[in-house]
Amino acid sequence: MSLLRKILVATVASGALVLATPGAGTAAQARKPAAPAIAQAAPAAAPTPASVATEVKAKKLRKLYSYTFTAGHCFPSTFKCITYTVAKKHPSKAMKKLKSCFNCTFPVSGAPRKYPKRDQKLPLKACWFKKVCNAPVKFYPRGKYGWYFVAQKGHFDGKGSTVYFRWYQDRKKVLRLHVYAYVANPSVPDWANRTGAHSTWEKFASNMAKALT
Repeated sequence: MSLLRKILVATVASGALVLATPGAGTAAQARKPAAPAIAQAAPAAAPTPASVATEVKAKKLRKLYSYTFTAGHCFPSTFKCITYTVAKKHPSKAMKKLKSCFNCTFPVSGAPRKYPKRDQKLPLKACWFKKVCNAPVKFYPRGKYGWYFVAQKGHFDGKGSTVYFRWYQDRKKVLRLHVYAYVANPSVPDWANRTGAHSTWEKFASNMAKALT
């Protein structure tokens, strides 16, 4: 067989092999789209509707106030000066007092004598101007030296409102009380709400100062 004949036979043979296997090529092409299908699964990591709903609900609350009081100092709003020396008292001392008798220092009517438990409902009554009274809340611990209340149905701040409490020492080791609140739909003017809250939590700090002396 001449060299030219051998080349022609080889070319035809290879072409026959290519034409004889269209199924294999089609199958290979059919498998190619599988890769994009996997890539499209990535958006599954997006936030679920439940988490989005929670964020939207949380945004309905607005901050009403944030107050910080020193346990044992002069209170301008009451024109009284307390000189008890509690500057070096650790916040654990304040919590110990509260856990031995909660309503001995906490100045809101309806507070229990025994330190509240998680999810316990407290029928508080904050009577300001002889009008605002009902303030039912649920108690939740927060950290070692704090807790927060969540307003229940009938609360003048609106259901879901929150008030946070925390005892701490500043850089000079002075014992302080930080109270801040977020409200949902209060039934009283903000100025009245802030005034009443400031006076009440100021008294709380004063009561603790006396108890720790």
